[in-house]
Amino acid sequence: AKQDGDARVRLHALRVVLANRITDDRTTADLSVDRLNYDPDLLVREEAAVSLGRKGVVVGVDALTGALKASRDAPDTHWALGTCAAVSLGKTRSADAVAPLVATLASKDWRLRASAVVGLGHSMQHAAVPHLIEALDSKTPAERASAFEALRRLTTEKLDAKSKDWAAWWETAKSDYVFVDREEEARKAQKYGYAPTNVGVYEGLDVIVLDSRGDSIEKLLAKLEIAHRLTRQGNVPDAGLHPWG
Repeated sequence: AKQDGDARVRLHALRVVLANRITDDRTTADLSVDRLNYDPDLLVREEAAVSLGRKGVVVGVDALTGALKASRDAPDTHWALGTCAAVSLGKTRSADAVAPLVATLASKDWRLRASAVVGLGHSMQHAAVPHLIEALDSKTPAERASAFEALRRLTTEKLDAKSKDWAAWWETAKSDYVFVDREEEARKAQKYGYAPTNVGVYEGLDVIVLDSRGDSIEKLLAKLEIAHRLTRQGNVPDAGLHPWG
């Protein structure tokens, strides 16, 4: 199906392979690399990029790096592919992912810069931390928020979003610091039967409501005394959205 002339057929064929584990992990990863490198349709390439964002899947690092570079060179048409590639690069947790993500921090497109920050936040690499700290001073709300939330989740520190405080902490901690793996903690909690309450699931989260005429979820959040903030259409770039919200 990957040779089919209809991009929709290729997209759904790839999704079926990924969802049903039709082949072994390495063959599936190789298929995703092939589609990311050579498929002419951006949606198919985005799907492939997302599928490669898994811990230890280093076979996709070169392809993701190439896709990210292509997005930096043509952000007007490729920015969405770049965001997928940047986040997936970080999720591989490969040391080789750090350099292309750092290079993307110089992009003129804020969406690519913010995605690079997210990727660095997922990478669990010591070399990524100074760049996350620098991003706390970014002029772009999404970069600042993503950097702060990443640092909060990589550590157990209770610092404010001030770069000088994080820099001082990292100077003393960096030599032998072991990052907190929140995903592994969540798996262990589920295994041993921990379940948060309906309200408790929001504890410590940055809850952002995208205001709309057809929904008023903020009223329920207020009634349950769940801290949240509101943004409106047209103000989203200034809302400091991030993937951990």
